[in-house]
Amino acid sequence: MTVLPEILATLADTLRDALGADASSVGGAQPSIAADLPAVTLSAGATRVARLGMGRVMREQTGVFAVTASVDLAAPTIDFGDEQVELLSADRLTLHLPHGPLVGADGSDGPLADADLTVELDGGSLTVVAVEPQSGEVRADGRTGTLSFGTPLPATGTLEVAYHIGRWEVHSSDLSTRLDIEVAAANAEGVDSLSRRLATELDVERLHDIVPTLRIWRLTPLAWGPITPATGTADARRRQLAYDLTASWQVPILPTTGGVIRRVEVTLLIPEPTSEELPTDHLEERFDVV
Repeated sequence: MTVLPEILATLADTLRDALGADASSVGGAQPSIAADLPAVTLSAGATRVARLGMGRVMREQTGVFAVTASVDLAAPTIDFGDEQVELLSADRLTLHLPHGPLVGADGSDGPLADADLTVELDGGSLTVVAVEPQSGEVRADGRTGTLSFGTPLPATGTLEVAYHIGRWEVHSSDLSTRLDIEVAAANAEGVDSLSRRLATELDVERLHDIVPTLRIWRLTPLAWGPITPATGTADARRRQLAYDLTASWQVPILPTTGGVIRRVEVTLLIPEPTSEELPTDHLEERFDVV
């Protein structure tokens, strides 16, 4: 289960932030000295792939997703494995961003402004405009995911762009595991207090949307052990907790910009009539789709 270490690490980071000074260490290492106390140690037991229903492996997401892109102007291409596609036009005035279409910072589809994206050429900011760009300006077409510049981009340098897309896919790795937690402190009172604090933090409603990459679907208490002496640290005490954890590790898959299809030729073939003749010019029609 390659995603299990990532899930445990993310959960440890979240609990570390939530507990603050109440826990000196939160992670995968058991405390070995008194300075490590109080401590929370996370580990996983039996793990299995969780089948949470059809469509969990790959699904579409909508909303606002912040993206950054760095374009090497000496080689402005995107590598698809079997081919490389040029991002910059021959006159160096139009750049296709690696992802698209674009939306505003609030998810809107209207004209894009400085609040919606930033464009920097070798560290210098360009002004985003909604009209024909002049020197030092850039205009964004959200539908096609393209940037138009007032003057040609130089042959070398770096273009840094931060923007937003409104539609992407998420690849989910779903699993279910026994989450084992050891709570250790200098005395029994400390163990009991930290255990109760953890029980509050380990609530599925609190943890459902920790970070974009981790989604916790179920977190059910399984065991609440007695407070016992801890090994390795003098006079320390510990308690074992256990939870049934079902979670998804989610990796966003961003669409690449392909532009808008401006013309599609459609041919309609109408069967020969059986009772009356139709004019022959009705046998084929062509439509423009914008």
